[in-house]
Amino acid sequence: MRRQKTYTLKDLVNQFIQEEGLEEGLYYTRLYALWDEILGQSVARHTTKKYVKNHVLYVQFDSSVVRSQLFAMRDDIVAQLNKRIGIKLINSLELR
Repeated sequence: MRRQKTYTLKDLVNQFIQEEGLEEGLYYTRLYALWDEILGQSVARHTTKKYVKNHVLYVQFDSSVVRSQLFAMRDDIVAQLNKRIGIKLINSLELR
């Protein structure tokens, strides 16, 4: 007896993620990892908290110098993060 239809593991995992509604959470997890990757370890070291609410990425720092340096680059950072994720996940960046 031979199976008529075969599925790849990738297809099954993607189907499971969609059925369980896990896509958004995975996008946010990837976004937080990309923050550290794009901005580097020197910024990541001073980042204390990251969260998304209403398509706004809120990032808290323990250094006012780092926060000030990133303030002028906010729009570029948002564009880079959305581009790397592949969808428009966040609209703006709030630095605290």
